[in-house]
Amino acid sequence: MTNVQALTPYDALGGAEGLHRLVDRYYTLMDEAFRAWLLDTFAQMADHMINADLAQAGCTHACANGAAAVEKGRVSA
Repeated sequence: MTNVQALTPYDALGGAEGLHRLVDRYYTLMDEAFRAWLLDTFAQMADHMINADLAQAGCTHACANGAAAVEKGRVSA
């Protein structure tokens, strides 16, 4: 009969070094995901604020595009 020793999860990860690599990678991914979420949230907030300002001014999307074109000199007023 052979003596087979079970491998612990800690050993399967590569011991302390493997565990440190795993934890470092986890926090890197969480940081990247948080930054992406944060940028998306700010973009949505900015878009909402711009559209709310235009709506308060009684301006439609087409009106806003036309006003931007006039400001940039593409259309004569």
